[in-house]
Amino acid sequence: MHDARFDAGYGMAYEVEPTPGRHTIASYTYIDLQALHRKTRRMPKSRLMHSYSDRFGVEGKGQAQSIVSQLADVINGCGLCLFGVSVGGNAPVAEWINAATGWSKSFDEYLEVGQRIKTLRQAFNHREGVDASSMRMTARARGVPPLEKGPLAGVTPDFDGLSADFFRAMGWDPQSGKPLPETLDRLGLSQARAALED
Repeated sequence: MHDARFDAGYGMAYEVEPTPGRHTIASYTYIDLQALHRKTRRMPKSRLMHSYSDRFGVEGKGQAQSIVSQLADVINGCGLCLFGVSVGGNAPVAEWINAATGWSKSFDEYLEVGQRIKTLRQAFNHREGVDASSMRMTARARGVPPLEKGPLAGVTPDFDGLSADFFRAMGWDPQSGKPLPETLDRLGLSQARAALED
């Protein structure tokens, strides 16, 4: 399940997250388990995550991965359980948070909170000299060379393309992963922008 060649969403998480190498952040599997196609219009319309014919493509995957990744930061930030919101399908995450806080935010507004959290974490890494483009799995984990037999024979996902697509979807530089000034401004992170410009 956690093999990056099987679920390239795990591979993206292993490489693009501010704290990479963890399987409990985002994956194509979590997108389906959390029924994200029902919760937000930002999710790509087709359920291409588990279509074998498109499983290893790039288009739209970064956008989908960014959404599940942002939700993971909301879940973690609220002390909710990733497994709890992944079991049983359409968990009413926004409704739970609104009930606990008295707020009336929509699911998409919470995703923006998640993007703010993740972007701030990424900005911290860049301020401290952590280069996101250097965070790469080993060649073997990336499918280089591809396996010669078994269910993943011949599979080498385009992790560089997937990472760049994720960074674009997050509003970060597609090569370095550094949050773009306009993204920091839009998310109200002007202090982070100033820290990155020093």
